[in-house]
Amino acid sequence: MTINITPCIVMGGSAKEAILFYERVLDATVVQFRTFGEMSMPCPGSLKESVAYSLLKIGENELMLFDSPINIPTGNTDGEGNPDNSSPQTVVTINMSITGEEMKTYSKAAISLPL
Repeated sequence: MTINITPCIVMGGSAKEAILFYERVLDATVVQFRTFGEMSMPCPGSLKESVAYSLLKIGENELMLFDSPINIPTGNTDGEGNPDNSSPQTVVTINMSITGEEMKTYSKAAISLPL
């Protein structure tokens, strides 16, 4: 049986900066990269330069990273109990696939946690 786990970081607009950081600090290699503007579907002008998908290789590990096209609620509230989404939130999703001869089907699970 083979188990592969690939973390995916969903950013609130700073994915390009994070990719540059991982390249510099962790010697990451960009395997795939696409902005929303490069996608075949139309998108608002404000999203055109945002990262729609990226896959980095760090040593033997992979990391997916992209900007969320929508505002991710922070779960924070102001002093009166109203939602306070003034600062973008980052979410980490862990994708896991399990394959093997003893398994007849492909299994995939995802866990999302706000940071």
